[in-house]
Amino acid sequence: MLKIDATYSDYREDSDPNFPYGKAIPTTTPGSTDGTPWLDTWFNDLNGARQALFVKAFAGSGRTPSNAPDNIENSDVLDSILKIIQDSFSSKLFVFEISGTDAVISWADLGITYDANKTYCAIATPQGNYEEFLPFGTECKNDGLHIYPRRFENGKIVPGTRHVKWGTRKWGIGKWNDYASMKINLQFQEVISE
Repeated sequence: MLKIDATYSDYREDSDPNFPYGKAIPTTTPGSTDGTPWLDTWFNDLNGARQALFVKAFAGSGRTPSNAPDNIENSDVLDSILKIIQDSFSSKLFVFEISGTDAVISWADLGITYDANKTYCAIATPQGNYEEFLPFGTECKNDGLHIYPRRFENGKIVPGTRHVKWGTRKWGIGKWNDYASMKINLQFQEVISE
């Protein structure tokens, strides 16, 4: 980023706190030369920043700049920014069936070679009508991604999926402490920092 300072021009403003590295100023009258000049270094700084965004977003994709001025409907710069944001937040979306208080999804099922030195992001949410469930806890361990369902029941936070609601003890069908299975949506991604 180019600074508008004494090395750039004597015609500038240094006192605006919104522009700590210098601010361009207009000429006092039409045709005068007492405004900040438009130099090739300033132009190259602006264009270089735009090109850096474009290359970061589309390197290797075969896309080239449109060679047309950006406008509100077609903007290479806006496309670049949106692509960079999308790539930063892209993750894999899975649907799994879990039950109990600690469900484990293997790294193979996630298509990941687990590395304890890497950082991962996982967001697990119930799929369907499960209004009593709170956000699920997740933890990366050597055997896979552990998911800890929690729900709000009778004024308390209790671990696990819903209990099975069928059968009776005297007939021997089901157990009161069996957990029902449920489907969850799982977003998962390795966090890459540069």
